[in-house]
Amino acid sequence: VLHVERKRSGGQLVEITIKVLEKRDGVWWLAPNSSNPKWSAFPVADAEDAEVAIKGVVTGSWRPREF
Repeated sequence: VLHVERKRSGGQLVEITIKVLEKRDGVWWLAPNSSNPKWSAFPVADAEDAEVAIKGVVTGSWRPREF
């Protein structure tokens, strides 16, 4: 699980997201870990005028619990 930043339009549009790294037919993809169809996967070497940077690796998470 990775912290990803994708910039498009010369840095005018910035997406900061959490994605899962997957290899599909020899191509590396960044895919959402979500059941919401609104979010889509994109290749690491995004060709649509975008710069993709992996900013960090998620090593754990914390969720509050109600008692």
